[in-house]
Amino acid sequence: MAGRTDELWRHGCLEVFLAGEGDSYLEINLAPTERWAAYAFDRYRDGMRNAEVSIAKMHWTPRLALSIPRYEMSAVMRLPAEMRGVIWRLNITAVIEAKDGSKSYWALAHPPGAPDFHNRDGFVAILPA
Repeated sequence: MAGRTDELWRHGCLEVFLAGEGDSYLEINLAPTERWAAYAFDRYRDGMRNAEVSIAKMHWTPRLALSIPRYEMSAVMRLPAEMRGVIWRLNITAVIEAKDGSKSYWALAHPPGAPDFHNRDGFVAILPA
């Protein structure tokens, strides 16, 4: 069932971490089941609450390339007004759950140590306003 759902990262999802100026940031989770979640944080892992984000459209498309299955995902979302017109730093990440239940963690950038997608050192992509 599609819609807003917590704890998607426990079984697999794409995540986008967005930050403007200051310590606050957003975490957006998107799953192949078309479930999603969005959280706002005041600072590193603190002050977590549901973010004022809505998903207007999300679509996952299975593809087969060189006999390897893969998915393409597109989403249209409305972000909070205070996030508009801001230069964003972001990290795009994924938690992948295998059939045996094991998980792997992927990101544009992994700071040293255990995977921690909330670490701002991993917010390496820049999106202009």
